Amino acid sequence: MRTSYGLRSLILAVIGLSFVIMAGAADVDTPAVPLTTTSTDGATITADGETTVIAFAARPGGVGGSTAVAEAEAGLSAFVGDYAQDGVSAVVFEIQSVEGIDPLDFIVQLFSDGEYHPWVAPRDITAAAGEWERMTVAFNRTEQTWSKVGGTDEAFNVSLNAVNTIGLLLRPSGTLAQTYKIRNFMLVTSLGKVLFGPYGATTTAAVGDQGSGDADEDGMTDLEEDLVGTDKTQASSIFKAEVLGTTDDGVVVKWASAQDYATYDVYRTADLIAGFGEEPDVQVTLAQVTVTEAGESVWEDDSVDPAAGPYYYKVVCVIP
Repeated sequence: MRTSYGLRSLILAVIGLSFVIMAGAADVDTPAVPLTTTSTDGATITADGETTVIAFAARPGGVGGSTAVAEAEAGLSAFVGDYAQDGVSAVVFEIQSVEGIDPLDFIVQLFSDGEYHPWVAPRDITAAAGEWERMTVAFNRTEQTWSKVGGTDEAFNVSLNAVNTIGLLLRPSGTLAQTYKIRNFMLVTSLGKVLFGPYGATTTAAVGDQGSGDADEDGMTDLEEDLVGTDKTQASSIFKAEVLGTTDDGVVVKWASAQDYATYDVYRTADLIAGFGEEPDVQVTLAQVTVTEAGESVWEDDSVDPAAGPYYYKVVCVIP
């Protein structure tokens, strides 16, 4: 059962545009949880509600460094399993250095079944003392610096198919006592990654009224523009489409978005008076389109005779 969320339909020459959000779609975004703990050499880790506190005691000069590991709850199935199949795109969390000290080591770790060494992604804390800093670490080696000895892009992708642990490793800098806090540690899908930055949410339902504004006054809400991939600060950037022309094989259609979490229902008619049917003629995924440098989708309808038109199209962006 689909419900319409801010449903918009517009005929532009030979194209109609709208989008819907699926009701009751599976949510693979994890809830924020305190992290389970392991500590050595004087580090203590405690959970205060959803916040994990990692405290290092002062150390005399010349004493070896302490290490603390805060790990995702292994009992939560969303943290363990096939990240690629589940559409998990990133781990997000917030971290605070209470004293404003950047730890000597601050590393995101990912372990996969059957692997002794983790994949690691080093990070730095740049926020001032006592300020929360939001981190987003994508599970994509072209965007982030995931590495391990002998690791390759192919091996990393294989590891994402069987993740059993993910967490953070910290080692204090210098000999002073220092404390770090972590909160809102969660995995997000591609959709969740889009929503977390502007709204601090990972699902459309959690956004609530935050996305109801229309900053550029173009008739689309800020949330709608974030979802379809247009610029909510520019009135000229809207969810629109056009027929580019025909080829020997069919009709070429372009629309102004290309989101990997969305599918596109394409409706076609040869008679605008008769209108479009209730069910889409074609369901298109991102794998079936050509994505331009501008982030637009170009798709060819090869199920029609290009010489037998005219044809009229309506494109519906379906958001999970």
